[in-house]
Amino acid sequence: MSIYRPIVQPEHRQALRRQKLALTARLRENWRLKAISLLAAVCLYVYIQNDRNPTVSNTFPVEVKFKEIPDHTEIKSEQTALTLAISGPRAIVDLVKPGEILINVSLADRPHNRDLTIPHPDVSIPALSASQFNQLTIEQKSALHVRIMDIITRQLDVSLNPKPTRPGFHYGTAIVSPHTVTVSGWQEGVKRVKRVVVEEVDQSASSQPDKIDDDFMLSARDADNHEVPNVSLKPNMVHVSIPVNQNPPEFLGTVSPNISTLPNPLYVCAYIGVDPKRVKLTGTSGKSKTLYTVSTEPISLKGETHNRDFEVDLAIPSGFTVSDEQGHPLDRVTVHVVIQKSISPAPQKSGTDVPPLPPVDPNG
Repeated sequence: MSIYRPIVQPEHRQALRRQKLALTARLRENWRLKAISLLAAVCLYVYIQNDRNPTVSNTFPVEVKFKEIPDHTEIKSEQTALTLAISGPRAIVDLVKPGEILINVSLADRPHNRDLTIPHPDVSIPALSASQFNQLTIEQKSALHVRIMDIITRQLDVSLNPKPTRPGFHYGTAIVSPHTVTVSGWQEGVKRVKRVVVEEVDQSASSQPDKIDDDFMLSARDADNHEVPNVSLKPNMVHVSIPVNQNPPEFLGTVSPNISTLPNPLYVCAYIGVDPKRVKLTGTSGKSKTLYTVSTEPISLKGETHNRDFEVDLAIPSGFTVSDEQGHPLDRVTVHVVIQKSISPAPQKSGTDVPPLPPVDPNG
């Protein structure tokens, strides 16, 4: 294979060599001044370009929008917006408007229930062309912190926490409708909920003195009775109906041991005591004025030769309840019996001959 080369005459070759030498000599002549001129031209060009279309910077608060959010989840983030510093040619930066900047964060295939840091989310400015957008420098002032929370639900019964009634009254059986609600929200929050209570149930605020019949808001509470945030209740209100009943009269009375049979003739009953001595009686007002003592069931001391304590039931009259002075229900008492040997035989007496304990004035 041959390559054709033009035939250059010797005299032409010498002429070209002389021209190259002359050009090189001209470039070397005053080269310092030529370099300064070139540098000055470049600086002048840059100055003119910057004066006509300088590089500027501006900051924009931009709302963050999440996309591809997994089902049955909720996004937890304290950052609703990010601050972006955008710099570039003034002609292009001036075209950027705050509402036209988009930050889209895809949450697909990201772990749940843990703190996530997204340092560089996708930023787009649809108003700019691709070439204009590429001339911009976008700096994000801070990273985006987010957490993907799983949403769960639970069914819980509604409990009442009413305020105390007016003196002399008590609540009857409450009816709550519906009596169960659905608690939904972040997994960590729903698991903290121990009970759902009805708020502000107060007899004094009721328009009807003999009952409470109204709709009330619900509140989700933890084990320490603190309200649990980030959960929702469905429904968030229930209807509560509670009768308000007047308390029957109360007064103090004494316990009278009922000794049905005394000890054998060689022994005597030296002391009879009862614990408690005084009780609180609650009943209808018609009988309460005359009822001051409560008897025990019959106690037989036949054959007893030593001291003994008897646990006996109270003979509670119909229509009454008995409690101790602290208000605890009471239906049995302890009877303390001291038996001593008699110096001389004593005549046998029946239980009806034993004098009862004297009545106690209910006023003290």
